[in-house]
Amino acid sequence: QERYTEAISRFKEVLSLNSGDVDALTNLGVIYARMNKLELAAEKYEEAVRISPGNNTILLNLARLHVKQKKFREARLLYENILRAQPNLFSANKELGFIYKAEARLGDAISQFSRAAKLQPQDHEVLFELGQLYFRRGKNNTASKYYLKAISIKEQSKYYVALAHLYENSRQVKDCITAYQKAYQLDNDNYEAVFRLGVLTLNAGEFKRAAQYLKIALNLKSNKGEVYKYFGILLRKQKQYDKSKEALFKAKLLNKYVREIYYQLGLIELDFKNISGAIENFERELKESPSHLLTARKLASLYLENQQGDKAAVLIRRALKIHKTDDELHKLLG
Repeated sequence: QERYTEAISRFKEVLSLNSGDVDALTNLGVIYARMNKLELAAEKYEEAVRISPGNNTILLNLARLHVKQKKFREARLLYENILRAQPNLFSANKELGFIYKAEARLGDAISQFSRAAKLQPQDHEVLFELGQLYFRRGKNNTASKYYLKAISIKEQSKYYVALAHLYENSRQVKDCITAYQKAYQLDNDNYEAVFRLGVLTLNAGEFKRAAQYLKIALNLKSNKGEVYKYFGILLRKQKQYDKSKEALFKAKLLNKYVREIYYQLGLIELDFKNISGAIENFERELKESPSHLLTARKLASLYLENQQGDKAAVLIRRALKIHKTDDELHKLLG
């Protein structure tokens, strides 16, 4: 802070002798930006631009400042102006890609990052961004190529998490688990990686590994209702019903928006042949999550088994409005 104050005094002194000193104005802008005095920084950069309108170094600084201020339109216009004069300036091409992405102009962002990638093929951040954009467009094969290329240049935990999302989306479970494991190896504080490993191994019936991963997730974020939910599911599958209920209630207590809690409680009641208790829980789940398919199927079956055909028909028809092609619902209706 002291050094900044000293430097500001020095540059102001220069400007008192020559108010048009572009370097002094630019350096003041840089210092104010570092001090997070963004309005003052913008003021100095704009003064410098008025004196030296074709100076791309100043324009680049001003564009980056506008990005900090979330003034994306102003930043975009500056970047486009810079690139008209210097079309092969890598930093401007790359940074304009981020602007287009922030403005949700995905096609323009892909084009811009592609130009940047041609200028610097080894920039892993650009390759990763291209992967992200193609993934958002549903082009998984292209996205995968970019992710893997970025990873081959620099391994980062977040790159493996993105690759895991893609594998999960493509139902490539083994590859997905491997990617999350690599993400966790690179960053032991990566909650998402270890939590998803817990869920995936649980779904694969690997209960011991699932418990280990979920415990680590809980150590990282002890107040996460979603972790307690999956602990509850794990314990139900191991027939530790009291502990399962305890974990499920804890999940709901921590986060009232966690779904599927009453569905799991309903399954526990079914294991105890408590049909009325199961129905009550499944009905509560559908109030919270009207589109939850598994609950709709279970509840419709129970209504039918208990001579509540009218209730079953209403429920099935309502569920079919959302899950139009579900074979089991159609079978139950028949």
